[in-house]
Amino acid sequence: MSLMCSTREICDFEDFEDDDGYTPEQEKELLSFASSFVGDLKELAKQYIKHFFQDKPFHCGGKIPKMMLINEDNISMVINYDIIRSVNKAYFHLKDHEISSQSLGEVTGDIRLVSSILQELSSANVPRQFAGGLLLMYLELIEGIEFGK
Repeated sequence: MSLMCSTREICDFEDFEDDDGYTPEQEKELLSFASSFVGDLKELAKQYIKHFFQDKPFHCGGKIPKMMLINEDNISMVINYDIIRSVNKAYFHLKDHEISSQSLGEVTGDIRLVSSILQELSSANVPRQFAGGLLLMYLELIEGIEFGK
């Protein structure tokens, strides 16, 4: 069975965008699920942020202020940044930082730093879906790297 149609043929498929087949009750339940899912995801992200940073000192000393730790920008970053995107952003901002030029054996300091943070996230059982955002938060809050928002 081929799913491809020539320009002269008319495909015999239902248009799911026009009629999704859900009853109004089902649509209401789906919308309710979707809105509670986003809230639950944000709460879960907050829990992982609090747990991971609970014993880490702020880059300029002392405890990390709660308003700098738990805010909408950080929660959004933890939810939306994957590891690849985060590592790319981290290396971009670390390239001018003095740690990137320090050669530590076969790897430079920036590579060692990012890989050690990712290892720490893994050891803390942080889901990989949240690891990217937490990596960037770590660099900013613990290492003092500025990302310029």
